[in-house]
Amino acid sequence: MTVEEIFTKISAHMIKGIMFHEQMSNYYDFLNLRGYKRCHEYHYICETVEYRKLQRYYINCYNKLIPDSDIGNTSIIPTNWSRYTRQEVDGSTKRNAVKSGISEWIKWERETRDLYADMYKELEKMNEVSAAAYICKLVCKVEKEIKHAERKGIDLETVDYDMSVIVFAQKKMHDKYLHKLRKMEIDV
Repeated sequence: MTVEEIFTKISAHMIKGIMFHEQMSNYYDFLNLRGYKRCHEYHYICETVEYRKLQRYYINCYNKLIPDSDIGNTSIIPTNWSRYTRQEVDGSTKRNAVKSGISEWIKWERETRDLYADMYKELEKMNEVSAAAYICKLVCKVEKEIKHAERKGIDLETVDYDMSVIVFAQKKMHDKYLHKLRKMEIDV
């Protein structure tokens, strides 16, 4: 594998990650779970920034553009949801959607960590020390997100995805991520 192929893979995965968080934001917005929506909006913005940093890093270190790659279909939202309004979604459906959503998030972040770790190892074998160090930092950032997502999953399992607990937590979570976005001078 070449350096260009490695960065092409990482770049394509980052675009999928941006799309993932954008869709999860819509997913939770449709379910009227504003805290989860804001959480994924925040991750959408952060991952967009990381994508831009990756592009700049590659251009400035290798004096080339990262080639585009086919992203494929990355749909998370069930297609049948488009037939319904928010008001038609019952508590049981929301409960199952939250369970599925947290599971997808954890799965996505683990896949991301594994890909970045593999690409780090490849760069290290090629003696691309600076690039490997750059990707290692991405691995560490994803580890933090996995920790956050897994803790959220454990909390939800602990209360058996009780919708009254989930709904009660939304305002605090919404305000927390809105504050984080505003600190970044972003008003979503």
